[in-house]
Amino acid sequence: MVRDGYLVTAYAPTNQYDGSEGELYALADDPQQWRNLWDDPAMAGVKADLLADMRDNVPEGRADPLERVALV
Repeated sequence: MVRDGYLVTAYAPTNQYDGSEGELYALADDPQQWRNLWDDPAMAGVKADLLADMRDNVPEGRADPLERVALV
């Protein structure tokens, strides 16, 4: 999600992530997204605010799952 000059991405729990990982970039200072600020203590408030906004605005999932078409 992009808001107020920041880009935030939160990873869901999977076999690779425990759900506490993500990415946070200050786009004005780092437009190429080279410096991940996710673990920067100075950005904890910004991160918490962006994550709350993102989670409050996630659209609901489908009531009926899509039909499987792959033969894998």
